[in-house]
Amino acid sequence: MSQHDLDIANQGFPATRADLNNALKALGSLQSGATAPSTTYANMLWYDTANNILKIRNEDNDAFISLFTLDQTNDNIEALTVDGTITADALTVDTNTLHVDASENKVGIGTVTPDTYSDYVAGSLTTGLAIAGSFPGIQLADTDVSGSNSTFGISKSGQDTVINNLGTSGTIKFYNAGGQRANITADGLTFGSDTAAANALDDYEEGTFTPQLLGGTSNPSSTVSGSGEYIKVGKLVFIYIKFSNVNTTGASGYIRITGQPFNPSQTNGPLSMSAYDFDFNGRTSLTAEINNGEINGITSGDDTGWGLLNFGAGTARYIFIAGTYRIA
Repeated sequence: MSQHDLDIANQGFPATRADLNNALKALGSLQSGATAPSTTYANMLWYDTANNILKIRNEDNDAFISLFTLDQTNDNIEALTVDGTITADALTVDTNTLHVDASENKVGIGTVTPDTYSDYVAGSLTTGLAIAGSFPGIQLADTDVSGSNSTFGISKSGQDTVINNLGTSGTIKFYNAGGQRANITADGLTFGSDTAAANALDDYEEGTFTPQLLGGTSNPSSTVSGSGEYIKVGKLVFIYIKFSNVNTTGASGYIRITGQPFNPSQTNGPLSMSAYDFDFNGRTSLTAEINNGEINGITSGDDTGWGLLNFGAGTARYIFIAGTYRIA
């Protein structure tokens, strides 16, 4: 390591040769030294040994510009100083940690072929970011919030996509056409700017169940099962029940239908109901209600009070029920 003013003095031959050798050594070592050369020239190179930075003198010859920071322990470039544009067909960092494909306007993280994944998208992406790996994801962290509460992530796990807001009280908000359209809160899905827990939709499901037909005084001699379907939206449950061509021999008293998919919050009704070959007790109108977890048929007529639908025990009996009730 040496430095030289690169000015050969007018002197005798041995001193001139030594001066030339020193100047060449300085050029060969890029004017290496812990401090800048005392004599500088525009576009001069200087290796700053104190900081392991290669620098170049600017055109005005009044400052050095840092180019590279070198890792002398591991023999590689530790950092590149850039304030502007890097022009290249492709840039790869650490094999495939980061790859920029300038010719395709695509960036890959964990892959050197981001265009491969872009082509899986309908219509193909003209520009895009592809992140590949065994559990790839994007993580956003707000440093104004401490710990995990600051973190939001989107990741891919097999064929599943995981969106995770780790904030204990945060909301995922959806905007479109300049307005807030929906939110996902800790309580469920809300719409517009509304985040009230009471208005959150926390469940939707469809399924089947098996209702049982029982008697208020005695049950049928053999178990009588029907078919049931339900759709649950939040706290509202729509049910459809069918007993078709069943044998109620042995049953007596009012009818009881149990086995509802969800327990009602209170007495609910009316439900639409029709029945074939049961005892209306002289009344002509029929509905149903859910009371204490079971469905009862409610009969009524002109100038008569309500009554309960009773069994007319025997074969080939039919009941159909449809309606909505509320759960807690």
